[in-house]
Amino acid sequence: MKPHFHPPLRALMLGAILSGLAIAAHAQLPAADAPALNFSLPAFTPEGYRSFLLRASSASFAGPKEIELRNANLTVFNGDAANTVETVILAPVARFFTERNLASGPGSVRLIRDDMEVTGQEWRYDHAHKTVFIAKDVRVIFHAALPDLIQ
Repeated sequence: MKPHFHPPLRALMLGAILSGLAIAAHAQLPAADAPALNFSLPAFTPEGYRSFLLRASSASFAGPKEIELRNANLTVFNGDAANTVETVILAPVARFFTERNLASGPGSVRLIRDDMEVTGQEWRYDHAHKTVFIAKDVRVIFHAALPDLIQ
């Protein structure tokens, strides 16, 4: 024998089930201010080639045009069809300013290129000029011969 529910009771049960599902779904959503995990922000040249790729294990907005990053990896490309990596910048903590394409950090940084590797503290990278400034504890290792450097 099939159970028979009165229409008001059926509507009440359906409402209770839907409310329970809505509460469960809402409980699983991250907070609006929760950091984004496995963050990735690519940038391209006007011709459509890769200019840089910014990645981080987590990212959160520190301001309207400022992103706070953890375990940042900024890969800079040459900007043409060859898609060659010029520089990789690694930092445990960084901030990226989206309007100016500028990255900086108060702590350690590691810059890697084919011809050299640089480490230090308190750094800033300006993508428009492709320049890096490192304020403290700078250590440079050259991977290329420098026969005429010291004369």
